[in-house]
Amino acid sequence: MPIKTKSAAPFDGLGSLRVLQQDNDLNWDVRIEIMRSGLNENGWDYRNIGRYANTFRGTPILCAYLPGGRIGDGHNMTESRGMDGQVHYSFTDGTAERIVGIIYDTDDAVWTEERDGEVWAIARGKLWRFYNPELVDKIARQGRMSVSAETNVTKAHRETDREVYSQWYGLGVTILGDGVAPAVPGANIKALEAMQSQFKEMQLRAASYHTDKPQDNNKGVKTLSGMSNVPLLKKVQEKFKDYRILDMSENGDHILMLNASGLPCTYASKAEDHDTVIPERITYANLSAPFKFEDGTVVSVDVTTMLAASVEAANNRAESAETKCSNLEKENEALNAKVKAMNEAEDKRRIKAAKEVIEKAISEADACHMELSEDTRKQLMDAVEAGCYNTVLNEAGEWVGDQKATADVMSKIGELSMQAARAKANAQEKRYVWEGGGSATNAAGGDSNAFLSQAIKNISD
Repeated sequence: MPIKTKSAAPFDGLGSLRVLQQDNDLNWDVRIEIMRSGLNENGWDYRNIGRYANTFRGTPILCAYLPGGRIGDGHNMTESRGMDGQVHYSFTDGTAERIVGIIYDTDDAVWTEERDGEVWAIARGKLWRFYNPELVDKIARQGRMSVSAETNVTKAHRETDREVYSQWYGLGVTILGDGVAPAVPGANIKALEAMQSQFKEMQLRAASYHTDKPQDNNKGVKTLSGMSNVPLLKKVQEKFKDYRILDMSENGDHILMLNASGLPCTYASKAEDHDTVIPERITYANLSAPFKFEDGTVVSVDVTTMLAASVEAANNRAESAETKCSNLEKENEALNAKVKAMNEAEDKRRIKAAKEVIEKAISEADACHMELSEDTRKQLMDAVEAGCYNTVLNEAGEWVGDQKATADVMSKIGELSMQAARAKANAQEKRYVWEGGGSATNAAGGDSNAFLSQAIKNISD
């Protein structure tokens, strides 16, 4: 199941190639961000990046060079029908893909990095200028271009919104140009197979290109980086807390780093140090970046000087942002104070309004001889002062605390009225004629008291 990632707008898709520096043979070292995990714009999801990233070691870097100096898609292939009637594919026309370099076949050539929750496969390689100088020089001048990974998928399955590739291996990396059309399905795999012999020839030519061998000032020097060794990097960084580690040797005994002032420093440890940092051994380093023009003129700039302007600009932006943030904080504090004052004023207004309606209702009750007790009056006023009516709102969000206060007073007055009515009813008891205190007369029209006295006397006789 051969798969070719489709091209995307430069640097927003799967990967990119960045030119680093030129060696003594005028070849260019490059850093390639090959591919990442997760769903891409084509609906593909490459899994197990960490397991299969190393399959890109020793694979070719490909590109196409079109008439007029334009970089093309490199995946075009022509069809022709032979005498046997079968269709054959050709990858040797003027716009066909060319091998222009190689990903190094070393232990530190390919590694992975995690960014924003996704795993990236990253590699170092070389562009061979002697084979196609116009193309390589054009890429070097641009400095950075988008790339697409050449892979062969051996195990995949379909999910709802993507095709998941769980088993695959790398075949190479293609440098993409503008206006790239989708590749013919499987064409890149066929092209790579067709160019294997050419690739081997290019490797041999690259190895034997040193017709005039320059002096090797780095002979016997180990160049493997230990930056991909995360546990070791953490250990070394912990030892140099005030520095930022830029690079280090494979075992972490030779370190290039930045101090707090942004100046490059080096440190070399020894076995007899017993893992102890000797501050006196930290030394400043002079780093420079050379650039060679087309006429052979080479200019060099100190890295610290080169970055000084950028750092100064970044600091200025940071200071400007800090000042703006401080001003916004002050403005926010002023607005909060204003809102607080408005809230306090509104609370006072609501308390005053609630007091007025309660006092009015109590006054009307007093006029009707329905005086509320002092305890009841105090309870009502305490509730007002505590702000119990300040937060009473209707469904429309309007304050109706004064209405609630009026209802509470009327409720108390209603309770008092009920108590008075109940007491009056209980006081109205039945009265008999012999209880006295009245002027009732008997049926014959005589005085009732005299009648009762005579009746009692008759009974006693």
